[in-house]
Formats: sequence, C-alpha cells, structure tokens
Amino acid sequence: MKKIVLTGSAILALLVLVLLVTQSESPSSLPAQASPTPLVSESTPTQPVASTPTAPLATAPVVKPVNIAQLPSIPHDLLFLDQGNLVRWNHTTGQLETLSGNTTCYWASPDRRTVVLEIAKGGDLYEIALLDLASGAKTTLVETASRIIDLAISPDSQWVAYIQSETLPDEWHCRPDLVAFGIYPFSGPYPATIFSLHLGVSQGNESESPVEIGYCKEGEALGFCGRILWSPDSRSILWSDAEGVWSFELGASQAKLIIPQTLNQPDYFDNRVYYPWRWSPMGRYVLTTFQIFEGVTQVVLDTQTGKVAELPGTFTYGYPGSKPAWMADGRLFTIRPPLPSEYTDFPPAAIEIWRVDPQQPGMLVLENSILLDIAWEQIPTGDPAQLADGRLAFAILSRESGDDPARGLYFADPTSLAPRKVNPLPPSLSESFYFQSGIVWSPDGQGVILQDWSEYPMLLYAPTDGSAVYDLSLVIQGCCFTWLR
Repeated sequence: MKKIVLTGSAILALLVLVLLVTQSESPSSLPAQASPTPLVSESTPTQPVASTPTAPLATAPVVKPVNIAQLPSIPHDLLFLDQGNLVRWNHTTGQLETLSGNTTCYWASPDRRTVVLEIAKGGDLYEIALLDLASGAKTTLVETASRIIDLAISPDSQWVAYIQSETLPDEWHCRPDLVAFGIYPFSGPYPATIFSLHLGVSQGNESESPVEIGYCKEGEALGFCGRILWSPDSRSILWSDAEGVWSFELGASQAKLIIPQTLNQPDYFDNRVYYPWRWSPMGRYVLTTFQIFEGVTQVVLDTQTGKVAELPGTFTYGYPGSKPAWMADGRLFTIRPPLPSEYTDFPPAAIEIWRVDPQQPGMLVLENSILLDIAWEQIPTGDPAQLADGRLAFAILSRESGDDPARGLYFADPTSLAPRKVNPLPPSLSESFYFQSGIVWSPDGQGVILQDWSEYPMLLYAPTDGSAVYDLSLVIQGCCFTWLR
C-alpha cells in the first residue's frame, strides 16, 4: 500500500478533531426503492449472491421530536449518563429513572446485571461502587483520590480490573465504550497503575483491597494506558503502554510482555505501536489498533505467539478504513468503505467475512465478500455488529442533504451477505461525521441509538421497522449508552 503523507498542519487539524470525541469495550447500502435490483456488483467466492428485495421505504425519514411525557417505545432498558446522573430508560414503564447521582462514569458487566460506578464525593475524593440493577443495592468497593481511565468487569462477573491515574486533567470525561476507539484510540499519554479486585468478597459486604498487577508507562504517543480488557475465560487481563502490550494471568506474580512497541525510529514509518481494544469471543486473538507515523490500521494480535496480521482495507487517516467486528464464532465482519475516485488502486466498497487461521502465512483468510454499489461520502459507520440471532447489522451515513437512497440502517444475512435496508436516516452535517458519530444496536436489532457529537450534534432513536425516527435531544443531554438485555 502506498504511503500517504500529509502536511504538519493537516496532522494537527486531525488530532484536534479526534480529541473532540466524547463517548463510549462493535455498512452497506441498498436503494430505498422497492426495486429488486441488487446493490451488489459481485461476490466472492464465485457463486452468485441473490439480492434481498427491499420493502418500500422513504429515502428520507420522518423525524419526530419527543418530550419527557411522550417517549417512544423501545425494545429493552437503556442506560446512559445525563448531567452527572446514571439514568435508566425503562422500556416497560416508558419512564426515565435516576439510578445514581454525582456519577462521573460507569461500566456495565457483560451480562448487564451490574454496573461499576465512579461517584464524585466532593473535593478530590471518588467512590468506586458496584450497583445491582435488579435490586438497586449499591456496595462500595474503593474510595480514592485518583480517577479511573478505564475499567472492565470480567465475563464471569467475579472480578474488576481498572487503570487508575493521578495525573488526569480536570476535564477528563467518561467514555466506558469509546465508539471511535478502534479508529483513533487517543486517550492521552498518562502514567497509570493497573489494579484487579475480586468482587466475590466485596459482594458479601466484606472489605477487600485492590491488588496492583502492573504499571502503565506513559509515552509521547497518544493512546497508551487507555483500554483494559478481560479474556473471555476471565483469566487474563490485557493493556498497553509505552513498552508494549501486556497480559496478566490471575494468580501470576507479574505481567507478561506479548509484543513490544517500536518507537523513535529514524524513519517514522518504521515505528510500530499497538493498542488492543476488543478480544475475540473465542479467546486467544485480540483486535488491535496499529499506529504508524500517519494513520492507523487494524490488526489481529495472537496473544499466544505475539504475531500480528493486518486486516486488509482498514488503513484510516483522512478517510475511514474498514470497521471490524467480531462474530460469535470468532470470525470477523468488516465493511470496506468507498474511497474518492482518485484512489483507483484501492479495492472497492464491500462487506467481508474473515477467518483467523494461525496455520496460514497471513493468519487471515477471506471467506466471503460482496461488493457494494455505494459512493464516496456514503460512509459505513464504525459500529457494525452481529445481533443475538446471528444477523449482521450496520449503518450508512452521508452528508448528502437531499434524499440519499443509500443512507440508513441495514441487516445482512451472515451467509449470503445480501444487505436489506430497514430504515432511512437523516443526513449528517459535519465534514468528519465518520469520526464523530456512533451507533449502539439493541441486542435483538429492533432499534438503535445514533449519536453525533460533532459541531452539529444529533441524538436519535431509530427503530428498524421502517417507522419514524425520534429526536431525543430535547429530553436527553447525555452520552455513553448501553442496552440492557
């Protein structure tokens, strides 16, 4: 792939843009008309892929503003932060319920039964507490004067691991699941300490102290010490710092270096910096952002061998690259976005399924691909997902002010990959909306929260049945949305 070199002013402008991201541990398009004409140009392997006929949908949605007395029906409860409160949108009662005040951040357990809260107690004191969402019972875990950069609850809900720093700026904000982390994982070069805490004793109302398991060394590059991950078996904790990517096994005496960082090389393009951000549900492999002098790409990191494999089409700088998401069986679902017409040597837009095979030289095998008839600035967002029933889900956004037929929410069959549009979306107004917007899919795919935190903010609830889209901005001034099950 050819190197793309931008000027220093362009780099500075991009960094400023990226650091505006406020939120928070996952795209194709069809014409909206009822025509059965496929959006697909070609498929790989060679067998033909039939398009899924699309029900008649308007190319521009009906957007309805809502007020506190007339919230739309949603399929599941929804958690979010709003002006210092942790709030639950109760889908049964249709009411907004304040669960905790003075809350600066929260992190949900994988089973969505508990959350860990960071609560401001006044002055420089913070309480780290465990909240049971069913009973409302709250248990204090730690009181501390240091803020938390990131925290994760183990899949078995027995442990917490977190990154804590004494040097975070006053304007530090919560981002429990930064949507754009896989694209630009910048969080600031802050030194930090890594802790683990066993929740079993704490849930029995007995005190237990956190155990220091590592130190996160700061560096000049942004992004170090910004993310902590649990392995699917709840045995390993992963993070990165200026020295490399580290793994700590429960019961071990010290962390193990999986892969070192390569910094300060005479040729900037020889630098190699890694930020792990999403573990495969099958274990062993981790989606990792790989940063060079300019731009980032996505690689798969083998935690057993330290080997990495680049996911094709994911290079991101002045334009977006592919956005990967793990599937339940350990394969990768990606959307390769379109590029401007001058990039004739780049592959066209496509939905792709990749399999990880350590026996293959490149470690990644393309299993299936379907080309998409979408144009530059019809951009798949960074949040494709596999739903609970196996369907693939993604969104296409664009700045086209007219009735762009490609823009909207989509489902795709995991076998044929043929996409089906399920609701249109309004236009995004920011020039870099693909770096400043996020989609949070409900587990069953009945609806999404779309948030654009650019200079032209939007907060929408969009169902996937073709009905109206709801503008929530008059009711919710929040962030950090999590669907419950």
